[in-house]
Amino acid sequence: MSERYTGIPEPLRKEVLERDARRCRWCGATNRGADLHHVEYRRGYSYDRLDNLITLCRQHHGFVHGTPAANGDTITKAVAQTVLQFLIEHPGTTGLSTWRSFKRRWALEGRCEKHAEKKDACQDCAYESRRFK
Repeated sequence: MSERYTGIPEPLRKEVLERDARRCRWCGATNRGADLHHVEYRRGYSYDRLDNLITLCRQHHGFVHGTPAANGDTITKAVAQTVLQFLIEHPGTTGLSTWRSFKRRWALEGRCEKHAEKKDACQDCAYESRRFK
């Protein structure tokens, strides 16, 4: 039987917060609380790694888990993981600007902005287009 998960070890938590300058990596805020988010969703201690954790404010932690933003924007798990992994690999970048940049690039490449897949291959987009015809 596996050990019961008890949370991110304190030394790792401090290392992630220091790396991210205690800022939300999505918006850059320092005054909204600091949550640590697993980019690949946690399934035990093996997911507690510096390259899989990122600092987010409470608002944007909820957003990457599917809570709509105040303006109605939503993000899918796959796209959130893509953006957050990019942020870990590129210190100094923020999620909002990166997500907008990715969406523009995907539009030019004929990809859907919600799933980052080719529009003709995206099952969700194909379903939506058939549904509203």
